[in-house]
Amino acid sequence: MRPFAMGSVAVAILAVASDRGFLASADEVDIETHQLGPSCISSAEDMERNIGLFDDLLLSTEKRESIAEGMTDLGSSLTGKSMATFKQSFIQKLEDVHNGGGPFGASDACLFMLQHYGEL
Repeated sequence: MRPFAMGSVAVAILAVASDRGFLASADEVDIETHQLGPSCISSAEDMERNIGLFDDLLLSTEKRESIAEGMTDLGSSLTGKSMATFKQSFIQKLEDVHNGGGPFGASDACLFMLQHYGEL
């Protein structure tokens, strides 16, 4: 394959990966500089203090529901948007994290939420 054609293929692959959310943009990586980031992180940290850590493997189903409801309310409050599918998506994300998905803190929760609400 010629170098020009290979470069075009690479650009096309990157574009598709970015559109499908496989790649994080610079804004997504530094959630703290996003206009909604600091407020989101502060509220999410409050939820962790009051309900439980997002990545706590012993978090009960009720607490997962409560956290997901809190993040749904936070997302609507910060963005002015209503997302009917977010609560269940967040519960699924917590379940994935609790099944070996790695650490998941307030910044991660905000990144997930802002992506779902179309803010990133």
